[in-house]
Amino acid sequence: MILDFYKKYKRRKYLKSINQYIEMDKSSIITEDFRLSIPFAIKNKKYLFIGKDNIILGNFQINNQEGIIKIGNNTQTNGDFICVHKIEIGDNVFIGWGTTLFDNDSHPIEYKLRQLDMENQLKDLRSGKSFIENKNWSVVSSAPILIKNNVWIGMNVIILKGVTIGEGAIVAAGSVVTKDVPDWTLVGGNPAKIIKNLK
Repeated sequence: MILDFYKKYKRRKYLKSINQYIEMDKSSIITEDFRLSIPFAIKNKKYLFIGKDNIILGNFQINNQEGIIKIGNNTQTNGDFICVHKIEIGDNVFIGWGTTLFDNDSHPIEYKLRQLDMENQLKDLRSGKSFIENKNWSVVSSAPILIKNNVWIGMNVIILKGVTIGEGAIVAAGSVVTKDVPDWTLVGGNPAKIIKNLK
């Protein structure tokens, strides 16, 4: 009983600490499985926008001061959202467990720049800072992700930078989405390809 009270107290304290970064309709629900990480947040700037009647689960990680995540209405999120640019999710969307959305490549293509990344990360961690304190995002490729209305994304899907998932589309479990998905199609595989039209 005391442990439950402590967990609830700790949870309320956590939500209060991140409230300044979220704009959310009161009808939406943030569950116990929700986490928001913004290592370099600007005080009182909104990074996460949540519409009406949503169920929000998952890890939302915004790794710089420019990233924005927007969620429409009547949507359920799961998984991991890693953002430095923009991730936008429409209305009536279901995102399955274990799904990951990356709007960036995390590291530069050139190996010397990746080595520098590693050196900086080690230096930052050893001095007690965030491991991305001195990360140079300007050499990391990024592009917004857009998930349109009425989409269903199955479990353990990976959606990469620059992808638009069209209205009413379904992405089969375990797929890796590297290119745009047309409206009202079922796609699956690695890389995801059209399996059939849903009209």
